[in-house]
Amino acid sequence: MNGLTIGSGKIEITEGARVTFSTDGTLINLLPTAYDKTGTIAVTFPDFTKDNAYIYRHVGSSLDPVRQEYCRSFVSMLPQEWSGDLSLGTVPAEVDFLDVLVKLSRTTNPSNIYGGAMPKCVPENVWFDMSSASALLERTLGMGRAFTIELNGTDIRLRRQQSCTEPPEGWEAGNNAGPSGVLYGIESWTYGGAKGIPIYVIDTKDPGPFGDPFSKNKYRGASQQCSLTDPTNYAETWTLEYNIALGCRTQGGA
Repeated sequence: MNGLTIGSGKIEITEGARVTFSTDGTLINLLPTAYDKTGTIAVTFPDFTKDNAYIYRHVGSSLDPVRQEYCRSFVSMLPQEWSGDLSLGTVPAEVDFLDVLVKLSRTTNPSNIYGGAMPKCVPENVWFDMSSASALLERTLGMGRAFTIELNGTDIRLRRQQSCTEPPEGWEAGNNAGPSGVLYGIESWTYGGAKGIPIYVIDTKDPGPFGDPFSKNKYRGASQQCSLTDPTNYAETWTLEYNIALGCRTQGGA
């Protein structure tokens, strides 16, 4: 049976055996639009905590007149858990529900990561609803950035989160290893002050066209080492437009 039923302290609308609407539960009453919170805000994220990583390889023994040397240096991303809050205004004390619409655009881009642009996880310049969820802005191997809009008492807070994971095991060989610790034809990974995940190539030096006569000059700390100067900046800014309707939950029923 379809229809509207009023009784027993509640209102119900049914479609056959299915109840499509009922006041017997928690309802949300939205305040007039004059109470809506609207605006534009810059949502910033900081640079990663970083160090460097270094790979060195040589082929040839101490008796060989010609060796093959190779090095490559990287910016490495260290483990990090960061969060920061921004205020989007205050609400009346009775408000306990937010109906949130947002529109985003990344206005300051971070440096490339893993050889390409930082991947985005949200559409840009499109309004979308995030009343009951966080928005994952960016995610790639080992890191993620997200934000949530929520009530904190009578304050509307935008909470930013940035997370960088621990590096995988097995790739690091120790700090500042010299060529004496590198076996014939074996690559040696070293790190700077702390172990991290290599995310950006700083410099590469290949063997010369005729090898590297009598040379062991490209390992970390040697005269021809690969550069360790960090050219990256992973800080960024998103511009966020928001339209937030305010509401109050009410308990229906008898």
